[in-house]
Amino acid sequence: MNEQQQRDILEHTYQQLTDFCGKPPKGSVAPWWEVSKETTEMLLDKGISYGESHVIVIAKLTVDHSFHHHDSHPYWLRTGDTWKKIDYEKEAKTWMEPLKRGETTGMVEIPANWDVSA
Repeated sequence: MNEQQQRDILEHTYQQLTDFCGKPPKGSVAPWWEVSKETTEMLLDKGISYGESHVIVIAKLTVDHSFHHHDSHPYWLRTGDTWKKIDYEKEAKTWMEPLKRGETTGMVEIPANWDVSA
């Protein structure tokens, strides 16, 4: 994504969370567990104090919990999730839509674990 698309998404979602929770968010989970330098700076400007990603970016006093701490809890597997394909040639608002969750199944999903799977 270009910097403007990143900014558009952050502004939109930050406002949604602030409106919904009645106060601004303090943390962020990076889509696809990837964080750019620009996004990190934007998050810091918004007062975000922690994030989850697999690209470790620690600046100022942020704390990044990138290593799946407590992510070993099983959950019910879903099938049929859909999402709008991202077209990076267009403005973010044309493709920025939430995931549409599919059906919950009777199968338990055991989350991947880098230590166990590697």
